[in-house]
Amino acid sequence: MSGWIKVDDQLPPEDKQVLCSDGCDVFIASHHNSFFTGEFHDLLWVTHWMDLPEPPSLPTN
Repeated sequence: MSGWIKVDDQLPPEDKQVLCSDGCDVFIASHHNSFFTGEFHDLLWVTHWMDLPEPPSLPTN
């Protein structure tokens, strides 16, 4: 997993859920055309994004 990416440098793939920040909050959203949408945020001023981390592995016995 890489670090935060500025939206001015690169946008995430269309319709892929990513971790986003608007400089204050961090949330999961998807990029659609020219804006980001998420469960609690819509048409936000997203400044940075990054891939979601892989879920933790369950121990095997």
